[in-house]
Amino acid sequence: MTSWRATRPPTAFTDFTLIAAASATGLVIFFWHPPARLTHWPLEVTDAIGLGLFVVTGTAVGYDWGVSAPSAALLGLTTGVGGGIIRDVLSGRVPAILRTDEPLYAIPAFCGAVLTATLMHFDWYRAWIGLLCALAVIAFRLLALRYRWHGPRPYYVSRDE
Repeated sequence: MTSWRATRPPTAFTDFTLIAAASATGLVIFFWHPPARLTHWPLEVTDAIGLGLFVVTGTAVGYDWGVSAPSAALLGLTTGVGGGIIRDVLSGRVPAILRTDEPLYAIPAFCGAVLTATLMHFDWYRAWIGLLCALAVIAFRLLALRYRWHGPRPYYVSRDE
């Protein structure tokens, strides 16, 4: 027998308020082109916040649905970086996660997902601890942006890139 959650559509698709807010935001951005000073650093900060929250939420939802801790961590990682990938693709850019010249993105998400899944596995997870996990991901990502931390590059990519 399936859970009641499996038979209901997600709230994002049934709550008209959420649909209207997303549509209005899309229309504003379509017609108004904000100056670079409003899109560079503020966008990076809000993206880091979204990354942290989606990583923890994706991991927690996966674990609550009964998948193993490693699978929940992978689900949290995918949930976290998926939004950034969609954003980049829709804006006509190569996703940041695939570019070697971009600061760490998936590694902070992976660390946060593993931390969250581990805490859930040992039943140490609480809502406030989830918030701390999200804050850790946010801080890690913002530090990577500030100090231009990069992951290891493939041997075939020039270090001068």
